[in-house]
Amino acid sequence: EAGEEEMAAMMDELGTIQDLLMAHDFYIIDSKVEEVGRALGLADIGLDKDVTELSGGQRRRVALLRALLAPYDLLLLDEPFKGLDAQTRLQVINYTQTALQTAAAYSPTLKTVLLVTHSPEEATLLATQTLSLV
Repeated sequence: EAGEEEMAAMMDELGTIQDLLMAHDFYIIDSKVEEVGRALGLADIGLDKDVTELSGGQRRRVALLRALLAPYDLLLLDEPFKGLDAQTRLQVINYTQTALQTAAAYSPTLKTVLLVTHSPEEATLLATQTLSLV
């Protein structure tokens, strides 16, 4: 039972909310989660499982999934592949490498990724610059 002016104001507000939802990928986030989850080998365990029921390696992959989907200026990856078996580790490293390269090429939000690792192989695969601290 709103008047014409009140209805116009509500429609303007609705348009603003719609723009915000679209800008933050509200309508496609589920498909992004499924896509990245599948790439990280999480589809087999089910993406609706409580994190407390997951193994350490599965939890690490869920944390990486969350980190890769969030907008960031600085992404800190602290031993993100620790605890993964060799095959899964390679799969996750390859996907992460591709995701970071894609983000760097297309995302205005990606600035810096700081990877902490004990593995020179991981650093070589993922880094454009390396710093070794002893």
